Amino acid sequence: FEAQKAKGIPQSLRAKLDHLTRAEEADVAFVLLLKDMAEKTQGGATVVNLASVGAPTPSALLHWLDSRPAITDPASVFRDYVTQESMSKLQLQLERHRRSFS
Repeated sequence: FEAQKAKGIPQSLRAKLDHLTRAEEADVAFVLLLKDMAEKTQGGATVVNLASVGAPTPSALLHWLDSRPAITDPASVFRDYVTQESMSKLQLQLERHRRSFS
């Protein structure tokens, strides 16, 4: 992303949320993820393109990250985007897998 395009990320996310297809609307985890991204980028988004010419060096990137405020409440920042139904199915599959080794 170019810096100018990065500034438009919050608006792009909101526009996408306003124009979801029926299939996308039915995907609860996808909708939750988009809403969370839109909320968290309201103040602007930071994009680091490590493949671009003039990309920051690893040490410069670490220095920049070190200057950012620390996350004091990870639960408020990192979320699971798995629906309860999907999580139940995964747990059932895991239990069946465990039993197959017994």
